[in-house]
Amino acid sequence: MKRNFSFLIVLLLAQFSFAAAKNNVSDSLVGTWQGRCKIYLPISKIPKLANAKDTVNVKITIHKDGSVQGKVGDTEMMNCRFGKNRGWFGRWLNIKTDFIIKGGYLKGSLYKGDSVQVKTFTLPFNIIDGKMRGSVMRTFKWKYPFPLVKILLSLSENSK
Repeated sequence: MKRNFSFLIVLLLAQFSFAAAKNNVSDSLVGTWQGRCKIYLPISKIPKLANAKDTVNVKITIHKDGSVQGKVGDTEMMNCRFGKNRGWFGRWLNIKTDFIIKGGYLKGSLYKGDSVQVKTFTLPFNIIDGKMRGSVMRTFKWKYPFPLVKILLSLSENSK
């Protein structure tokens, strides 16, 4: 019994590590995704930014080699990489998203009055009904990330 349990643990760990290691970009994801998306701000900032736009244009280009370029409002995505975020077991348990953009930062102001010019972020997402759905999440060391922009993007027809 103990041996079977140990085997199951090893199998599950292997599944998670192999899922993270396979970062080949499928042809259906390669291209430019774009749309107009809603900004989410921390509650403490809302009174100060009453005149801020509540939506921004988002444009993300995923390349076959896994590199990612894009813009979120007036910010530019720098040094980003595409990755798979879960395997079949994570999908079965509904843990995480299928894909993620990470490893980079946003450079520039997201909204009027944004004083932080360089922001670390991650963008977990799924493809649902042919659209990219997820959130640009502002990350901090030793803190839980919070959403900056909720995304719903469509693949541009002429981007392939």
